Amino acid sequence: MLARWFGSRNWFSEDKSPVRGRSPSRTGRFGQVELLESRTLLSARPHPRIINGDEVDEHHPRIINGSPSSSFPSVGEVGDRFGMGCTGTLVGPRYVLTAGHCAEDVGNTQGRFRLNGTTHSTSRVIVHPNFNGNRIGVDDSANDLAVFELSTSVAGVAASPIFRGTPRTGDVLTLVGFGAGGNGNSGEDGSFGTKRVGTTPIDGVTARRILWRFDNNRESNTAPGDSGGPAYLEVGGVFYVAGVTSGGDKADAGIGDNSYDTRVDAYASWIDSIVGTSPDPNPDPDPNPDPDPMTDDHANEPGQGATPVVISANGSFQSTGTLEEVGDRDVFMLEVSTRGSATIELGDTSGSVDTYLRVYDSNGTLVGQDDDSGPSTDSRLVVSLHSRIYYVSAGSFNDADSGGFTLSGEFVADDHGDVIAEATELLLSLAGQGSATGRIGHSGDRDVFKIVATRGGSESIDLKASGSELDTVLTVYDYRGRRIASNDDTAGSSDSRVQVRMRIGQTYFVQAAGYRESQGKYSLQIAPTPIPRPRGHKRNQSTALVETGVAGQSVSSTTDIATLIDASLQSRSARAHGTEFTPGYDSFNLPATSTLNCGDIKATDSLDEVLSQSMSACSLV
Repeated sequence: MLARWFGSRNWFSEDKSPVRGRSPSRTGRFGQVELLESRTLLSARPHPRIINGDEVDEHHPRIINGSPSSSFPSVGEVGDRFGMGCTGTLVGPRYVLTAGHCAEDVGNTQGRFRLNGTTHSTSRVIVHPNFNGNRIGVDDSANDLAVFELSTSVAGVAASPIFRGTPRTGDVLTLVGFGAGGNGNSGEDGSFGTKRVGTTPIDGVTARRILWRFDNNRESNTAPGDSGGPAYLEVGGVFYVAGVTSGGDKADAGIGDNSYDTRVDAYASWIDSIVGTSPDPNPDPDPNPDPDPMTDDHANEPGQGATPVVISANGSFQSTGTLEEVGDRDVFMLEVSTRGSATIELGDTSGSVDTYLRVYDSNGTLVGQDDDSGPSTDSRLVVSLHSRIYYVSAGSFNDADSGGFTLSGEFVADDHGDVIAEATELLLSLAGQGSATGRIGHSGDRDVFKIVATRGGSESIDLKASGSELDTVLTVYDYRGRRIASNDDTAGSSDSRVQVRMRIGQTYFVQAAGYRESQGKYSLQIAPTPIPRPRGHKRNQSTALVETGVAGQSVSSTTDIATLIDASLQSRSARAHGTEFTPGYDSFNLPATSTLNCGDIKATDSLDEVLSQSMSACSLV
């Protein structure tokens, strides 16, 4: 994200109103002043640096007019859980001094301090109570300071002492930061993230700020990403933190830039009230830790520390918690043994939380989030679960609220596979009939069935909602997974129907789904497509009544041609499967005494041969 830039004002002017603009003009001895980054923690350029300073990393070229250095081990990167964007100094075993604008909107447990390759989390983020970002670069009322209190002490690194004297014009500052490199002529080059060191003389001092002008390449300067970093004064061989980087007036931080730091000595009493001057009261490890007055009831991030939530036998689950402070989040672990869908609700119980719900997979990747889909400002989310572990994060909108909440939900196991590879096998009878039931449990859910045709010819497939609001969608695929038929609504209803001509022994896949967000139970029916009666056919006539392929099969004059043909298809299908099939008389209500006289048509003729000839050739005897 871009830094916030403040408008022009003379450091010693009585004009107080800031003007925002990327290229401000400021009059007076030191010219215009600009805040390097107002929310650098989220900056696209997360690590500003020292211009003309020397860098610690041996793999980077030296900054001009500097020399390699591996000093100042107490200086690290400051950020939040989204990344690093500022610089800070360890001033106590558990305390980091940085700029106030680097801590804006960072929750107590959301701050991060990376030192010598190790990232430490915060238990408190304390911004100066009179911090005013609108006055940065305008006058002394910005109070641009903050302290990060770490959750554990930093071992093996000595804290830097703060300066308690009065800085003077002409004193030489040692600037340290993780901001961009470069030189005075071309300005900062965007190479963030490397600790660099440089020096510059003080050109001015106010009651609460240290000022200097970047005049030439014999000096160094701070740039975007150095915000919050230290400006040291050396006294008797000891380096004291005299200033905290706040801003400057040129975007590229090149020659002509007017920069400024917050004077640490002016805020020594406030810093001492937090850090103290005695040894760390909570060493790491602490043999007798004091109770934390702000104990967090649940972990803040996905991972092993998340609170497990047990899914009951009926699929329901529930838990409660409290967002103890602004910026807090509570994370729960949901473990499932099979694929399915979960409906999760996050409700406010204190009347003060605009809830915000997030769901992450086992790798910590966000798979779904919701703000206000539940009642009022509560959250509701339906997610499809395919692996064993998920993390559910309970928070507030913009992490801006604190208060109690209830997390509840229901997990519904998927009754049928969603894809062809996981299809449920549906067996058809020899007559080509079969049925199944299921439930579309969430948006995007699909149930796939595998069938093998037991007869040749046209099959009708019906998908109907069963006492639910499901708007069915039916699709049929061949054995290669190619779609061959589909339907949404049929006969003016939300049910679906398709007719598919199948080949005996061939595999097909039938997919049941819901239109858009619709969900609910359904029934699936598969049956031979009824064959329409030939035009001109009349019952109780001795014409067009033939059953072929089964010698000696008897029919009556009341037998319908469709029934007759279906019986033939069944018998042929049975023989194709190696099974002798002879329908009983009761199946067709046929008298045993009836026989056919078909003239030139033989009982062993194929169905196609019979249908292609004149039906008048057959008469009942």
